[in-house]
Amino acid sequence: MTAQASDGLLYNGDKHQLIGVAGTGLFDPQSYGFQPLGLNSGNRRGSCVTYVVKETELILQDLNIRDANDNYPKIAGVEVSQPNSKRGLAKYNNLMIPIPFTGKLRAARGFHREYYVHYGFQAPSAFDTVLDLTFNQGKLVELKDRSDEVAEMRGKFHEAFGNGDIRAQIDEAYSLSMELK
Repeated sequence: MTAQASDGLLYNGDKHQLIGVAGTGLFDPQSYGFQPLGLNSGNRRGSCVTYVVKETELILQDLNIRDANDNYPKIAGVEVSQPNSKRGLAKYNNLMIPIPFTGKLRAARGFHREYYVHYGFQAPSAFDTVLDLTFNQGKLVELKDRSDEVAEMRGKFHEAFGNGDIRAQIDEAYSLSMELK
C-alpha cells in the first residue's frame, strides 16, 4: 500500500492538496463515460483532478485519467491533450467546468515530510496551512483556517500510526474524512 496522490485545489493563487471531503457533487469520471483504471500504487482511483476557486465558484480545471477502455472523449469541448502516454495517463487541461459541489473541502499546503505516512492520504497535522472551504451549489460560502488547530496536533497522528488496530488505521488513512488528526 502506498500514499495516494491527492486532488489539487488552487485557492488565492496557492496550490493545495485536497485532504478531506464531506458533501456531494464533485467531478465523477463515470458520469463522463470513463471507467477509471488505477494508474499505479500511488493512484488507485485512476484519476486526479485540479479544481480552482474563481472568485467564489468551484471550477474543474484539469483532469489526469487512465481509462480501462482507452476511451478519451471530448469534455466540455476540450480534446484530450496527451492520450495513450507510456503510463496510460491522459490529460485534459483548462476544462473550466463549474462544479455544483455542496459540502466541505479540506485543503492543505506546506507538507512536513517528516510526518509522511506511507498509506492513503496525509493527515491535516502534517501541513502548515489547513483550510476548510464550505460550498453551496458550487459557490464558496465560508472559509475557516484550521492551521493553528492542526499545529497543536502536529506529529501525534504520525507517532500513533502503526500502534493498535493497523487495519482500522489504514482504512482511516485511505478515507478523506474531515476529522482533524
